[in-house]
Amino acid sequence: MRKGFKAWQGRLPNTKSELLTFSSSLELDKRFFLQDACLNSVYSEELSLIGIISKQEFETIKSGIRSLVREYLDKGIEFSNQDEDIHMALERLLFERIGEVAFKMHAGKSRNDQVITDFKMFLRVEILNILAELNELFDSFLEISQKYEDVIMPAYTHTQQAQPIVFSHWVFAHLYGLFKCVKKVIEVYDSCKMLPLGSAAIAGSAYDLDRFRLAKKLGFEAPTFNSIETISSRDFALDFLYALSMIGIKLSRFSQDIITFSSSEYGFVNVPDEFCTGSSIMPQKKNPDFLELVRGRSSITIGNLISLLTVMKGLSTGYHRDLQEDKTAVFSSLDIISSILALLPEFVSKITLNIDKIKHSLDQGLLATDIADYLAKRGVPFREAHSRVGTLVRLAEEKGVKIFELDFQDVKEILKDVGFDEYKSFSFESSINARNIYGGTSTTSVKRQREQFIEIKKDLVSFIEAQKKKEAYIYIQSIDANPFDL
Repeated sequence: MRKGFKAWQGRLPNTKSELLTFSSSLELDKRFFLQDACLNSVYSEELSLIGIISKQEFETIKSGIRSLVREYLDKGIEFSNQDEDIHMALERLLFERIGEVAFKMHAGKSRNDQVITDFKMFLRVEILNILAELNELFDSFLEISQKYEDVIMPAYTHTQQAQPIVFSHWVFAHLYGLFKCVKKVIEVYDSCKMLPLGSAAIAGSAYDLDRFRLAKKLGFEAPTFNSIETISSRDFALDFLYALSMIGIKLSRFSQDIITFSSSEYGFVNVPDEFCTGSSIMPQKKNPDFLELVRGRSSITIGNLISLLTVMKGLSTGYHRDLQEDKTAVFSSLDIISSILALLPEFVSKITLNIDKIKHSLDQGLLATDIADYLAKRGVPFREAHSRVGTLVRLAEEKGVKIFELDFQDVKEILKDVGFDEYKSFSFESSINARNIYGGTSTTSVKRQREQFIEIKKDLVSFIEAQKKKEAYIYIQSIDANPFDL
């Protein structure tokens, strides 16, 4: 089998070489090398069990695949630019080692079901890597939340100061937002547990394969239910792209917050120098380029989701070559999120706060809701209480003072149902501790949020470790390699 051999050349021997270059997916799907090697080893064993190839032929194929894997891991394999995809490349490389018996391992399967199986196995590994990276980020967030847990800062609505909160409450907003993404990613992992192999080109394999046995050996829970739907669908890839785009959105929001808070107009946060660049013309500049690129590249993950959705929307039931582009979108988003998560934990751990600047930024207007609440709890209808406090705020603005700098006689005239001592007792600390509701910003509530997240995180770590062992076992048994060692 020479380089450039095509599985269909008996029917179409004169396909233009330029078209072959145009249509080749090898540069993308060569990332499936270990998955394709594992699949072919397990599948060849199945062929031997049902009598399509002999046990000796299976052992020859298995040995040849293992030798290829060792070479791939030790020094890499040079693929030919004439190989159409990873499946044909592996078959050619195996033929060069063991001869024509390599051609027997394709009996009863198609590249259509083979590539989806590879893809799902690949994503299971990458999902566990993503979860491990997110777990490291969670550690950094927990660390900084504890370091500055009692710092009071303004929360914002409509980019205006709204109510006082503790800094750790803001941190946990990002932590719990990201954890919602973790749950989405785990759902994708579970969706990658249905085995496509055996669906063949579209109608199902004509060989007496035991798909349940194949599923167990390849780490799937069960075979897919319908061969046509299996070949036509890329729901798992779309779900993964959605999960990655949501991670990107959460990280973009965090980045935007830090960009804002580190600006000279705010000065709440010091961004570590090693994550900044300068200007080629302005010597004083310290630019938060890392955060800006997180914000910018997260938009690409959204574009990749829309791209594959658009591809899928235009297809009739069955296989189409358009589906090859699923990997373009997925690999792009995966690489973007992975590259961000490789750097973000260290960045977060090195953030420092300018506590004095945050303290001086707190406007007394942040306590306006507390005053309205005080009145409402004493029988004043809330709409009336809201109106009275709004009038008080307007008067302070007209006089150019803060609301607690107003003459108390003016305060009493507007609010009516409040005494001097009660009015002067309002503070940022009392506002925060008044919100002792589950999920609120009081110190007790935030402590509960921390304890709860630590328990959730323990469950996540246990899940990652258990699933990594299961995934690694599949590869070690079939090709004597661990995908997590790469």
